[in-house]
Amino acid sequence: MKTKENFSKGNYLIREHFQYGVQININVAMPGANEKINNIYPLKTAYTIFPNGKLKLNTHLGGYQDERI
Repeated sequence: MKTKENFSKGNYLIREHFQYGVQININVAMPGANEKINNIYPLKTAYTIFPNGKLKLNTHLGGYQDERI
């Protein structure tokens, strides 16, 4: 849900234009679980935007933005 929200607000980084569309990174803040419940982890995800407007997830977890917030 946060991914769609960030995409609609324009909060993404364009990585590359290629013949099928545009590859982008969307940053998402995920809350920790269990003993790390008080931590928020900023994660990177990778998507492709096709010319017809379809958004396709390429990589669920492309790494961490920096350290936890």
